[in-house]
Amino acid sequence: MNALNNMKIGVRIYLIAIILNILVIVIAGISILKMSNIGEALYDVAEIDIPLTKLLTEINSNQLIQDIYFEKALRYANITVSDKDEERKDRYHLAKENIFKYSQKVTLLMNKAKVIPQEAIKIREIVMNVPLYYVPFVPHYIRGFINRHGEPYTVFDLHALFEKQQLESSTFLISSFNNDQIAFLTTSVIEILKIPESEVHLITSTDEFDSFFLGALNSKGTEIFILNLQNIIGRLENDLDNV
Repeated sequence: MNALNNMKIGVRIYLIAIILNILVIVIAGISILKMSNIGEALYDVAEIDIPLTKLLTEINSNQLIQDIYFEKALRYANITVSDKDEERKDRYHLAKENIFKYSQKVTLLMNKAKVIPQEAIKIREIVMNVPLYYVPFVPHYIRGFINRHGEPYTVFDLHALFEKQQLESSTFLISSFNNDQIAFLTTSVIEILKIPESEVHLITSTDEFDSFFLGALNSKGTEIFILNLQNIIGRLENDLDNV
């Protein structure tokens, strides 16, 4: 306090101005951070929650219609006891056709609903030549973790998962999926595209490795596959339970 009291008035004013400027910068930084968080939350609501809710509502409506036709088919099947009852037979077959039609609609809508959560993936940055820290007792396709801004990101080597051979690279695609922080080991990033949903062909195969892909698209004559991160992370959780 004595040192402060001994300062000249001009120095005191200058010191107060510096402190106020620092406080203004800190408050501005906090405000920008909070606004960024609000922007991300609004994006999730507008681009993920609302479209997903609309699809789920449509799925529910189609399932209810399917249930109605199922009950009709059961009723006509029980009543149809004579070959002469052609009208009831026709109604029965029509109900069966509608059951199949709405079943296909529900399957298609559910596949679309599976795609929407993938949009929750946020690509944060692409980094090269950062330290990779080894982690023991993990599946062979987990190379370890890297540190980005004080937060650990699990490093996936998809080449090791699909080809059983580790990828020799030091380029990482940093992303987040739901509450998981993930880094993908990659050789290079050619470009980042936003593809219309209509251009994506869904993969319906039940093969184990096909389940790691949501669909495929053609860009400039090249077939590009879209990862199903939910199934990949599910595979990791299962493998960790068995380690």
